[in-house]
Amino acid sequence: MSESAAFPAHPPRIAVAPRLFAGEQGARGAWRQQQLFFERTLLERLTDAGALVVGTCLPRSPTLATRIANAYAGACDGLLLQGGGNIASTPAEALSEHDLARDRFELDLVAAFIAADKAVLGICRGMQLLNVAFGGSLRVLPEAQAAHHSNPAIYAAHAHDVELNDDGYLVRLFGARRGRVCSAHRQAVHRLGNGLEQEAACPDDGCIEAIKSSRHRYVLGVQWHPEFDTATQG
Repeated sequence: MSESAAFPAHPPRIAVAPRLFAGEQGARGAWRQQQLFFERTLLERLTDAGALVVGTCLPRSPTLATRIANAYAGACDGLLLQGGGNIASTPAEALSEHDLARDRFELDLVAAFIAADKAVLGICRGMQLLNVAFGGSLRVLPEAQAAHHSNPAIYAAHAHDVELNDDGYLVRLFGARRGRVCSAHRQAVHRLGNGLEQEAACPDDGCIEAIKSSRHRYVLGVQWHPEFDTATQG
């Protein structure tokens, strides 16, 4: 069967919230300007699974953000929140206005897709944002612990062990209780949000590695990067 024949005629439409590059004044060409971007591997995995990727915007006007988020929820079948930099774990945290704009719009997207009873998957930063959306809090990992969960020098090739809960969704999905995952985060769940349940943890330090809503059909977050393949990345 050809690749074109294998792709479904009516694929599910998955909205993917972009990462944000704020631009650098000293850079050359387009990198002087703000850019929205996506991890190529992530979009390839979605396409390989038969999904039609719909990249979302980052609205300039906060007053339009909720309406635009609702429009995406009406047009798409699911939402994927990809990785990126730390989110604002407290209102006073000193993030740039660009980063705060991303936080605000992704929270609007989560609210819209949940209200529409559509699937939401958060990856790495996306899981952390889900926890905040449900009223939970985050913590910045101490440097020694952060080094266990992230190594920017090798990025996608960095990995550690993870243990899945005995009675959780993920253990039923994967058919195994322990595995090794690609990891690239320096922020983590501190207090679980309302209605969220832990699905997995790092056996070395107890860091929460996956969460799932007990009140919604499919709202799931994983701290690792399932789109990375350690055999080919790095």
